[in-house]
Amino acid sequence: MNGIENIIARIGEDAAREAASITENAQAQAEAVLTDCRAKAEQEAAAIVARGKAQAETKEERLVNTARLEAKKELLGAKQAMVDEAFSRALEQLGKLEQGKLTALLAGLAATASSNGCEQVILSEKDRTACGAQVVEQANTLLKGGKLTLSEESRPMAGGVILKDDKIETNCSFEVLLHLKREELTAQVAGVLFG
Repeated sequence: MNGIENIIARIGEDAAREAASITENAQAQAEAVLTDCRAKAEQEAAAIVARGKAQAETKEERLVNTARLEAKKELLGAKQAMVDEAFSRALEQLGKLEQGKLTALLAGLAATASSNGCEQVILSEKDRTACGAQVVEQANTLLKGGKLTLSEESRPMAGGVILKDDKIETNCSFEVLLHLKREELTAQVAGVLFG
């Protein structure tokens, strides 16, 4: 029985060696697969982090640009409001001119706007009462013999004159004159306010 036992023992040893070799190869292959999977997982994780970082930077840049644009719009709105206020105050100051200066200004406007020297001069109720006759007199002098007349009619305006010749009116009210000059003067007003 010794021979059979030796053969069985040798077969067992060979089987054990082969099993150990197969196990060792399987473990080596498993380690290689695991190492490869770890490397791929790390690459994918790094790519995901890089994409996330790039997206975050893009979003941050967009938010910053949007915030800057909003700030510029707010600033522009504030500047526009200040320019509007400057024109409102200018209109208010024209209405508060000292009587002599106001009379001379209104007479100059009437003389300059007159097309034939024979129109009716329409003023605000306040100016008509305070200096209407003097305005017409000075305007006629400036026209060198003009025949402007003071209208019985008055208009609701901050100041200025309206010349009426039959159905044609030339509006030189302060409101209209400021409106017409606004585009031209806005840059200068902004320069004074913000320059």
